[in-house]
Amino acid sequence: MMGLMDEIDKTAQVIQQIRWPLRLTWAAMIWERGLGAFWPFLSLVALCYAVWVFAGAALLHPAIWIVLAGLFVTTLWRGVAAFQWPRRDAALARLDHSHPHRPISAYLDEISVGRGQIRTAALWQAHLARMQRDLAGLEAIKPAPHLARRDPYALRLIALTALAMALIFGDAAREVQPSQGSEIAVGPSWEAWVEPPRYTGLPTLYLQDLPHADASAIEVVTGTRLILRIYDSADAMEVTHSFGDQAGALADDLIISQSGDVAIGDAAWRFILTPDAPPSVTILGAPQLEAPDQTAIAYRAQDDFAILGGAASLSLDLEAVTRRYGLRVPPEPRDDLVFDLPMPFSGDRAAFSETLIEDLSKSVLANLPVTLTVTVEDDLGQTGRATLQVARLPSRRFFDPLAASLIEQRRDLLWSVENAPRVAQVLRAITYAPQTYLEDEATYLPLRSVIRRIEAAPAPLAREIRDELAEILWQVAVDLEEIDLDDALAALRQAQERLSEAMRRGASDEEIAQLMEDLQRAMDDYIRELAQSAEPSDTPTDSPDQGQEGMELSMNDLSQMMDQIQELMEQGRMAEAQAMLDALSQMLENMEVTQGQGQGSAGERAMEDLRDTLREQQGLADDSFRSFQDSFGQGEPSDQDGEQSLADRQEALRDSLREQAENLPGQGREEGQAARDRLDEAERAMRDAARALEEGDMAGALDRQADAMDALREGMDQLGRAFADEGGTPREDDAPQMGEAQQGGQQQGSARPLTDPLGRATGGEGAGVAGGPLSRQEAARRAEELLEELRRRSGETTRPDQERDYLRRLIEPY
Repeated sequence: MMGLMDEIDKTAQVIQQIRWPLRLTWAAMIWERGLGAFWPFLSLVALCYAVWVFAGAALLHPAIWIVLAGLFVTTLWRGVAAFQWPRRDAALARLDHSHPHRPISAYLDEISVGRGQIRTAALWQAHLARMQRDLAGLEAIKPAPHLARRDPYALRLIALTALAMALIFGDAAREVQPSQGSEIAVGPSWEAWVEPPRYTGLPTLYLQDLPHADASAIEVVTGTRLILRIYDSADAMEVTHSFGDQAGALADDLIISQSGDVAIGDAAWRFILTPDAPPSVTILGAPQLEAPDQTAIAYRAQDDFAILGGAASLSLDLEAVTRRYGLRVPPEPRDDLVFDLPMPFSGDRAAFSETLIEDLSKSVLANLPVTLTVTVEDDLGQTGRATLQVARLPSRRFFDPLAASLIEQRRDLLWSVENAPRVAQVLRAITYAPQTYLEDEATYLPLRSVIRRIEAAPAPLAREIRDELAEILWQVAVDLEEIDLDDALAALRQAQERLSEAMRRGASDEEIAQLMEDLQRAMDDYIRELAQSAEPSDTPTDSPDQGQEGMELSMNDLSQMMDQIQELMEQGRMAEAQAMLDALSQMLENMEVTQGQGQGSAGERAMEDLRDTLREQQGLADDSFRSFQDSFGQGEPSDQDGEQSLADRQEALRDSLREQAENLPGQGREEGQAARDRLDEAERAMRDAARALEEGDMAGALDRQADAMDALREGMDQLGRAFADEGGTPREDDAPQMGEAQQGGQQQGSARPLTDPLGRATGGEGAGVAGGPLSRQEAARRAEELLEELRRRSGETTRPDQERDYLRRLIEPY
């Protein structure tokens, strides 16, 4: 009897300790069982309530009442039959099973073996203490009705959504109107809205929510629409307005174009019209040259709400033109150059700044005085205008004397067809002694063709023919300007001549800075070529004789001279800057690079051999690609080296690389071994490319040739690191000490002005705009154009599948 009482007390103690988790778990069980049994009934109640709120009269039909009554009784009876009231033992068991140790049942257990043993009793007490701690950590179990299995069509969610809509948007106090009987007398009802123009972005206002005229006036903009809707007889309500000539009764929507009042019944509102101001625009300085052939026009626009669009136009400022040479004759009438202004893609258009960039190099207005007009427009059609007189429209400038002369003749031809005979005479003078100015037939023959077509055509020269000839002159001039840029010394001389010519004609600071950057880049390329082509010297670099005959010139010295030249130009001391530029040119052209004997010389020769192999592999890949195009009727026939096939050339190049790898210096170094590994990869790629060429798999051959070139470049990089660590080839981040600059002649005090083929000094009217090596922006733009062309070709379904697959592999990394 005492054991039973102890067990009851122990159970009561456990229940007292977990009373709140137990009660909440029991309530959760009641909730989930009730919801599981009565959810059809509750869903029916919610759905009927929603229908009553939105369409109460539809529930008054007797047939509907009968059906609903049957559904209510059925669902309620099934819910009562299915519901089972949970017992406390079930709640206690659920709470106990929520813990992995089952602390409730474990605590209520009694020891059955070793009851009288001290150690067993101590162990049992430790067990009870642990279960006591677990009891303190028990938490109530959340309800889980699992209605998704019982309601696969989610009818309960439909009813719940309808109930929520009724509670939010319905009228709970709706009175059901009787189907028969007298009508309820109500007064006339109306609604009105004030709707601003859409472009303003202002919200539509509900007139009933706005203060009456005796409180404050309502500000509206031009074009605001007043919308009125009367739902009962219009004769029962007086609606008037006083908007100028339109004053009187208001029977329809009204566009507010001036201030006035509106009265609807006993209420009245006053509207004050706020006019929409026209937009304004400002030209942010004169047009600038962004790239060799890109002209940038910056502007700022502003409006009350938003700028719809705009345009920039360029017209010839004839009064400011120096009328000489081909510009003496009256110009042909032509339309202004008009360009759409760029607009912001996103964001606010009420105030913004943008830059229009266009290629104006081929326009007859290039490098001539023009009038720039920028116009912007808002949604009402109002415009803002800004005008700027530009002394010279910046465009591409040609520094080669012959190219500049051809561009001038092209301009004269476009100026007026009356200049055609004169242009033909000048071109005859240029081509009279082709060995003087023209280096190859690619330049001479097009010019002779232009002469013949001008002289053979009836006067006046047709404009279509004139435009074709102008395009020929442009292409020849561009080819002359860009010729020999691959040669480092020619590029250096050209960069120096361009800078000198710009200094003489007083170019802008931006153009001077760009030309200085071009000169620095050309000088770096030239010094690099000198270092690569230098032969080992038999005389040590620290020989006293060399110290007497020359001087050591480092990159720091060259950088200091460049900084001094730029500083002199910024101070306006152009004569001194020109003299220092001439001295720098003389020193660079007379520079000789000498190196000590040892591992560095062998490393240089190995690097040069690998460069030659890389160039040959690149040329072979180009020939393979042209052959690949020829197989589909694309491009020009490929140029083969005699009767040797592409596969034989690839195999020969592979043998050469294997021999170079076997004799590679730099033994015993990690970088040297890494270089050999990369060259081995290149050799294997060449072997696979040769096999693919033999089998006619041109696409596969091109892929393997690309792998070979990548491995070659990585091997050369590793080899350069190995030589740098051993004191041989310098790293790129080191300042290379260049050899002796021998003073092999007298330095010129000033540069002789460049003259064109007619003996005139360049830099005058029609000389063109600065060109030269591509800037980073131009190089990026052309690279993007090339990538877009590859994408376009890869998407053409008329091309063979093999070619399209190859093009897709080319653009895949980008």
